[in-house]
Amino acid sequence: MNRWKYIHTTRPELSDLEQDPGELKDLAMSSVDQCREMRNILSVMQEAFVPIPAQNPTLLEKDLENLQTLGSAASGSQVVM
Repeated sequence: MNRWKYIHTTRPELSDLEQDPGELKDLAMSSVDQCREMRNILSVMQEAFVPIPAQNPTLLEKDLENLQTLGSAASGSQVVM
């Protein structure tokens, strides 16, 4: 098991899974160096990502309905495909 869990958001979160497996205490402010190291590791990983565009994706009818529902909830209109 990896010891550290880092969540990158507008307010980053850091947990020590060995000491706090329930992730009850956020260490981002008290373990600044570890938080910075985890953020740097994430940045390196993201830079290595190679986006591949989808080519003619096929959606099941229920997946299309789910996407339309999400579009309605997010923007007040339906997704048109």
